[in-house]
Amino acid sequence: MVTRSSTLLKRQRARKRNTKRQRSLFPLCMVILSLICSLIFLVWSRSQITSLGYQISQANYEQTQLLKLNQKLKIEGASLRSLARIESIAKEQLGLVNPEPQHMVFIQ
Repeated sequence: MVTRSSTLLKRQRARKRNTKRQRSLFPLCMVILSLICSLIFLVWSRSQITSLGYQISQANYEQTQLLKLNQKLKIEGASLRSLARIESIAKEQLGLVNPEPQHMVFIQ
């Protein structure tokens, strides 16, 4: 009977030690878990910053290209609105002529 009670006592002590070890490991596991989560967040945020940097660079390049195209279109529009061009189209393609002075009527 003595041996049985002593083995039960040894088992209970071993369980208490295991429980104490588990309790002491919990804060350590929480610290490690929070460290891993922090590192994952750091890597994610850096990758987002890099990605946004590339997007900004692409947008700046597109803006430069659009500004150049806008300038070219303004020049082309100005050349298409020139009076000399309009007059040549009116005479050559439409067959219009300048009016004679006697055909002009002045309104006051």
